[in-house]
Amino acid sequence: AVVSTQSTGASEGITRPENPTIFPNIGESAADQREYQEKIAILRKIYQEEMAAYEKACQEFKDPVLSLLEQQSTLRPVSQIEKELLLANIQHRFQGIQLQLKDSICQAIVILRNRIFDVRRKRQNFTKAATVILNEYFYNNLANPYPSEQVKEELAVKCNLSVAQVTNWFGNKRIRFKKSYAKSEDDLNVEETHETQYTETNPEKDNMPIRDNSNVDG
Repeated sequence: AVVSTQSTGASEGITRPENPTIFPNIGESAADQREYQEKIAILRKIYQEEMAAYEKACQEFKDPVLSLLEQQSTLRPVSQIEKELLLANIQHRFQGIQLQLKDSICQAIVILRNRIFDVRRKRQNFTKAATVILNEYFYNNLANPYPSEQVKEELAVKCNLSVAQVTNWFGNKRIRFKKSYAKSEDDLNVEETHETQYTETNPEKDNMPIRDNSNVDG
């Protein structure tokens, strides 16, 4: 994965949290920075364990399928192409689940950043209650964070704001969310790239048994 220079700081915050210069918001309190890094470490652990579990499950699913094809080959011709297509289909389905997991973790990182750091960047004319209401609507409608004019008017009344203020808030929020999401995805991609590079330089790692993480607390 190629990581842009803009996201290098956040990426290093994932891979080397001990470096005090890579926090995403320089100038924030040390307590906030520590909390952010601790939560990121937990999310990384969850992501890595779940990805490993899916890889193991995928392989465990492939093995009996190959065994079944071998049995069928005594009754009918089973080509190598048929085997490869079936295995590719299984891999594709598991990769779809892994992508959903990655998307969920990235969203969790974005929400974490916003919760810890963004609260201090709110304009003074936005009360805490208004920010809570707008954020609640935004994160409950991530699939389509574009409120209708009627919804904007309702939110404006609840927040004691103008419709223009609500419109501007959502526009800015969508931009910040997309940037944070891209950084979060880079964070995870960097970790995957480092793992791939390690595997390439240590091929014996592929032959190591996969540890069962089912009893590890997430």
